[in-house]
Amino acid sequence: MKIGIYGRKSVFSDKSESIENQFKMGAEYAYANYDNPEIIYYKDEGESGSYLERPDFQNLLNDVIANNIDVLICYKLDRISRDVADFGAVYKLFMAHGIEIIPLRDNIIVNENMTPIEKAMMYMNAIFSQVERENTVIRVTDNMVELAKNGYWPGGRPPIGFSLQQVVVEGKKHTILSKQPEGMEFYNMLADTFLNGHTLSSLETYFRKIDVKTLNGSYLSSIQIYNILKSPFYAPADTNTYDYFASLGCKMIHSREEYNGEYGLIVYGRTSGGRKRKHVLNPPEKWIVSIGKHTPVISSDKWLAIQNRFGQNTINKTRKYNVGILNGILRCSCGALMKTKHKYDKQYDVHYFHYTCQNRQRRGPDYCTMPMISVDTIDSKVIEILKSIQLDRTLIDKYVVAPGAPLTYRSPESLTKEISIEEKKINNLTASLADAAGSTAAKYIIAEMENHDSRLNELKKELREVRLERQKERSRIIDKEEKYQAVCRIVNCLETASYEEINTLLQETLKECMYDGEVLHIKL
Repeated sequence: MKIGIYGRKSVFSDKSESIENQFKMGAEYAYANYDNPEIIYYKDEGESGSYLERPDFQNLLNDVIANNIDVLICYKLDRISRDVADFGAVYKLFMAHGIEIIPLRDNIIVNENMTPIEKAMMYMNAIFSQVERENTVIRVTDNMVELAKNGYWPGGRPPIGFSLQQVVVEGKKHTILSKQPEGMEFYNMLADTFLNGHTLSSLETYFRKIDVKTLNGSYLSSIQIYNILKSPFYAPADTNTYDYFASLGCKMIHSREEYNGEYGLIVYGRTSGGRKRKHVLNPPEKWIVSIGKHTPVISSDKWLAIQNRFGQNTINKTRKYNVGILNGILRCSCGALMKTKHKYDKQYDVHYFHYTCQNRQRRGPDYCTMPMISVDTIDSKVIEILKSIQLDRTLIDKYVVAPGAPLTYRSPESLTKEISIEEKKINNLTASLADAAGSTAAKYIIAEMENHDSRLNELKKELREVRLERQKERSRIIDKEEKYQAVCRIVNCLETASYEEINTLLQETLKECMYDGEVLHIKL
């Protein structure tokens, strides 16, 4: 009997048993109720139950599909999922494969023989778990909003150039932003270079060429540069920035008179998302703008000039719901096309975009196990590959479709020389034949001439093949250069072209584009 034991504990606001205790209780139950159980452990530490894209949970689902387990033991059903819809999908998958679920603390065994009342209790558990999760999210969000209103850092990674500093106010610990001199120098250099006329793509290329890196030693992508330059935390809380955000419809904390420029801005609610969900830019009316506790880095005039430079930059445009740049191009490892799928979360007003395998969508997970993958994740991968080729044109050899095994030929020069030698031999034999006409030696001369003539024809054929291959090679070089220029055109228009336009260029440029679940494979 193969027993799967699944343990999960989120980092935040999870008061459940530790994973070690969950495993211990699961193993004790398995050995007490089954003879010689073969136990497989699945562990997701620091993963929320609000999504299914947990590393080891995905391994569990793959084992379920492959019929590698017979029973699943977990601490409670909410370890599987805290979303009713997701739980329902998992339940159907387990039942389709005849796998029993034993939640140790829910006083219920989930299998095909459940009574209607037992099924109702199971779904009630799932509903209560979702409600609890949503209430926790509300409490956490409210707390972060209050922190932001008071100018404290609401949480998360600080912007580049800032560190986090702990302060105690009225006996309570709070976090504020603190400027790092090296980071401020980098930010101002970035801002000045952008205002001097560089685009986001040219900035990325420029910084790579002059080997400028962040403090952690990495190069910045154009998206990262965009996010830094759009970040309001560097700007002062003065009347100029007040008017700017007020005109966008943001919720302004404090009166306009209090925005005196002494401190920097704190803006909360610009994005929605989480560790496993794409961060989506919220509409400005959902933003909360407050006065921070940190000193500003840049003047409001300069910061606003940066914002004005973006204009209609497509990075900030709302994506059309049915478009990803690889739509109609990307294929799953099973061979089927992966098309974009749009999901709208009405409760949180958030749009999600994924590529999904058409075989899986039409025939189910038994036919293809490829999970949905975020559009931004895959699009970013192909953009990263194209940008690397633009920066180093020798990399194109890695991605060009191989023409087949090259034939090994001698040089045209050596062949021409050998042909000339054979022709001279034939001419000499012709002269000898004239002198030996009617003699016994004539037939031997003729035979030798035929041998040399045959050899001459072989050499001429080889020379034609060599010249043809040389022409093909020149064509491949030209084709490779054309493909490199096509890559450059795509990269250079990323900031201005629509998703449809980029998609058209990629269809013309990419010969192959396949995702195997880990690696994106492309051929030009």
